[in-house]
Formats: sequence, structure tokens, C-alpha cells
Amino acid sequence: MIITQRAYTLIELMVVVAIILMLTAFGLPMFKKYQQVTEFSQKTEEVKGLFNSAQAMALTPENTQIYSYRINYDKNLIPLSKYLLVSCPDSACTSPTTVNTVSLLQGEAIQMPSGPPSGQGWILDCRTLLTDGKPTDCTFNSTTTPAFFTFIDTNIDPNKMATFTASNNPFRIDISTSDL
Repeated sequence: MIITQRAYTLIELMVVVAIILMLTAFGLPMFKKYQQVTEFSQKTEEVKGLFNSAQAMALTPENTQIYSYRINYDKNLIPLSKYLLVSCPDSACTSPTTVNTVSLLQGEAIQMPSGPPSGQGWILDCRTLLTDGKPTDCTFNSTTTPAFFTFIDTNIDPNKMATFTASNNPFRIDISTSDL
């Protein structure tokens, strides 16, 4: 019985390596784009969750010691800006307790039509008090925030943005994205 050995030729191996290189060359940019879209969508959902949490917590009947829930911003933190969901024990919100935080990286920003908020302040306030047996609507800070704002990430693409539109009765945040 004669045993013959069969091996791959150098040309066959080079063809396989070339195919792997071509798949990598085409697949890597697509994977990078997918990763960027996923990260942007995740941060957008985190921001939306912050606003929805403020409203949901304000409607919880167990929160009688808390005056309101607010979305505060702090742009003084370098290199990160933070958007904070805080509980306020009084109307002045003198000693807020942080409930949740969304940290924005360098290049990420929540922008209002009048420009991004600077320094520190608040965007949204949801009171826990009832008026005529109904929960009070959430109100936007009229000096900095109308009923819509945008989230952008200039690290990925300055044209990529998520526009949040807020409405009361019932309180709702809708998101529309562009250039994904």
C-alpha cells in the first residue's frame, strides 16, 4: 500500500491570505461605522432615560418628602460635562441629592436652540405635588430650554444629531435622529 501525501501549494495559500485580507479591508470600516452608530444610539437613550426617569419618579406616590426631580447640568467639569438627575427637598433645590448621572465625553454636547448651556443650571423640573388630584406637569427652564433640544457628538460627525422633542399632557420625549 502506497501512501501519498497531499499538501497545499504556495499559490493556494497566497490566495487564501489574499481573500482574508480583502474581507478585512472591506469589513473593518463597516464594523467601525456600526460601532459609532451603536455608541451614539446608546448615549441618546441614556439622555432620554434621564428625562423619563425625572417624570416617572415625580409621579411616584412614595416621594412625599421630595419637592421635585430636576435635570441639572454642570459644564464646569473638565474634560467631562455632566447631566444629573437630582431630587430636590425644597423649591430652591439648595441641597440636591444625585439620583443618576450621564457623563458626556469631550466633543459630546446637549445643545439648546439658543446654544449650549454654560456653567451650571437646570433644564427640566418635575414637581411631586398634585394639583386638583393630578400630577403637576414637568416644566422646562424657560431661560435656557424650549421644548426641544439636540444631542451631538462631534467626535464622530458634527452632522449626526438626535433631536429631542418634549411635550406635556402626557409628558413625553420623542427622538428623531439624522445622518445615522
